[in-house]
Formats: sequence, C-alpha cells, structure tokens
Amino acid sequence: MASAAAEKGKSLVDGSESAAERAARQAREWSTWGIKKAKVVAHYGFIPRHPHRHELRA
Repeated sequence: MASAAAEKGKSLVDGSESAAERAARQAREWSTWGIKKAKVVAHYGFIPRHPHRHELRA
C-alpha cells in the first residue's frame, strides 16, 4: 500500500528521487509560484496602492 505522501504527489523523505527528478519538481514549483505572482502583479499593478488619510480613519 502506498504512503499518504506518495498519494499526494509529495516526495518521500528517504531520498528516493534522483537529482534530476528533484530539479524538475523544483522547477515546476517555482514556475507555478512565479506565474501566480505575475498574475497578481498584472491585476493590481506594479506600484502598491497606498490608502489616503481619510481612508485610514476608522
């Protein structure tokens, strides 16, 4: 029976994946993270919006 980590697609702690497999997995994770961040930046813009003084008053 497969372990819960293997079923979820996570790597096992025993180091069973090779360096090439690990590099490929990390590249997928970083590219996914980068695409998500790029979508946020494209949606909201590059300069963060700062609230005005009247918006800060409760």
